[in-house]
Amino acid sequence: MRQEWNALYVRHNHEKAASRFLAAHGVDHYLPLCSEQSEWSNRCKVVVERPVFPGYVFVCFTPEQRKLVLRAPGVVCLAGERDKFGTITDTDIQRIREAIALGYVRISGEHCQHSTNNQLNAVCCNAKACNIEIVRTYLDRDRDSLDELVDK
Repeated sequence: MRQEWNALYVRHNHEKAASRFLAAHGVDHYLPLCSEQSEWSNRCKVVVERPVFPGYVFVCFTPEQRKLVLRAPGVVCLAGERDKFGTITDTDIQRIREAIALGYVRISGEHCQHSTNNQLNAVCCNAKACNIEIVRTYLDRDRDSLDELVDK
């Protein structure tokens, strides 16, 4: 029987450490990453991989693995309400994987030559060509928050 996916809430910048710990202990998990160009203080430009969902790692575990999962570095708790943890379907995880594979998940106004509206149009065209349904889009005003739903 397949276990359901959950979201682990982790401390700021601990997503990769938690992911490495889970991998080392054989726990099924998923940390979606996107590549961004970043400029260091010495003006050196580098490409860095950042979490698509900062502060979260998706995890699928058995009841026996629960304590191990919660001991991963930086883990705060399982996401959800008290005693009611939100589960995520395999279909939702697969949709995230497909969107990442297309390279179109986070549209940032930073370090971009094109407006976010043009980027959104390109994303919609590519999704349609690949038979991927865009369920909802969000306006992301800063790196760590999804502020409002954008009407399609």
